[in-house]
Amino acid sequence: MIDFILKKHLKENKNKIAIVDGCTKITYEELYNNIGKKIQKLNNIEIKKNSIIILKLKTEQMFIEYFFSILNIGAIPVLCPYDIGNYELNNIIKETSSIGIICEEDINFLESITRFEKYIFLDKGSNIIFAGTNDFNSTKFTEDNKIEFIMMSGGTTGIPKLVPIYSEKIKKHLKIVVEHYKLNNNTRLLSILPLNHKFGLYSPGILSVFYAGGTVIFGDAKNPSIFEKIKKCSINFISITPSLMKMLLSCMEEYTYKVDTIVIGGELVDSILAKKIELKMGCTLIQSYGMTEGVLFATSIEDNDKTRFFTQGKNISIKDSWKIVDELGNELEKNMVGEVLYRGDFLFKGYLNKKLNGGIFNNNYFKTGDMAFINDDGNIVIVGRKVEQINIAGEKVFPQEIEYHLKKIAGFKESIILGLPDEFTGERICAVIVTEQDLEYKIIRKKIQNQLDRIGISKYKYPTQVVVRKNLPYTNVGKLDKNKLKEEIINYGK
Repeated sequence: MIDFILKKHLKENKNKIAIVDGCTKITYEELYNNIGKKIQKLNNIEIKKNSIIILKLKTEQMFIEYFFSILNIGAIPVLCPYDIGNYELNNIIKETSSIGIICEEDINFLESITRFEKYIFLDKGSNIIFAGTNDFNSTKFTEDNKIEFIMMSGGTTGIPKLVPIYSEKIKKHLKIVVEHYKLNNNTRLLSILPLNHKFGLYSPGILSVFYAGGTVIFGDAKNPSIFEKIKKCSINFISITPSLMKMLLSCMEEYTYKVDTIVIGGELVDSILAKKIELKMGCTLIQSYGMTEGVLFATSIEDNDKTRFFTQGKNISIKDSWKIVDELGNELEKNMVGEVLYRGDFLFKGYLNKKLNGGIFNNNYFKTGDMAFINDDGNIVIVGRKVEQINIAGEKVFPQEIEYHLKKIAGFKESIILGLPDEFTGERICAVIVTEQDLEYKIIRKKIQNQLDRIGISKYKYPTQVVVRKNLPYTNVGKLDKNKLKEEIINYGK
């Protein structure tokens, strides 16, 4: 991977700036040399090929350098969110048989993780630690798998779905992404998305820009100084979610900016926001719909306003195919809503958690679980999820997971989790609680926090709103009417 993406630039672009992180500028040659030093650190502890290593780093530059170094020695990194909870992390370690973790944590945190017993400072100056087992050489895979790295998709039981990313598939993906988004050595990407996500990493994130020989500028979308960075660093390409874009626009100065291309995805975006983005940012907006599993649609720079504002475009690889089907698997005509089925060059072969693979394919088509229709121009229009899911600024949360933990709280008769509209994050988590006896509101909130703290789930999964009710609405067939419950909560007090 390092040769495929970086080494080719060392002859012609070695003095070209690859990364801008704050006041620090790193050329392609310096980045390559830094990775070489990290490779030596990993070789010193004799990690073998195909060993699984959790990568959980907040600092972007360190993430990139250790990501490439792990790949270079033939080990397989599992890309973890920095704020992942211990509950999920321990499940991932168990599921992958990981031999270690590279992180920026203290010993107290590491001692809360099962399996790892040995601690080695890889970089004391940056407080980066390798924590591992006493046997660094146990492996789960053979060379035949050709897995480059492992990413995460959502899960309903606290164990995220683990998606293996294969060598040949990622190479094909990068090439076609660079071509579709017209990336080149003049591309200057503002990177504000998590690098453990497909959107931020390679579709069309930092790896695609490195492959094209461009420059990656790291920034924080929540910091008002981001606009100064956009101007000062001559940013011409941004990948972003609608929620982050709303945050940017809400604190934006009156005058407009000139950014050539903004790719927006991870959540549904309405046409009003799409038009506003182009007006304020002076850009061409490209909508993208994709999944870690290897699904990828996008509009293009050449598309008209109607296509770019109202659809998610077409599959960007002409070798891929897709269709919309009903519940029986019958293909539907245009403008009829059904589930998206997809197959193609980038599609994964199945989850690492093999028990999740039953029924996910239909004649080699992946059943995405997303509902959509094909418009008259042949573009896809996503309308929502087949299975209930809450989307918080691009982070996917399954209500069943939170409900599972809350139902264990003494004194709670019923615990329902809803996703309600939120101006800035797209959706927020609302917990609806029915108690067995009267409890003070602050006590109920404290019980919820204590339970989730004890479990150790990720903070973004905590309910930000708690509603206490004496009863819940049900349909005439005895099912909980979540739609009515949502309406009642949203309209309360209006």
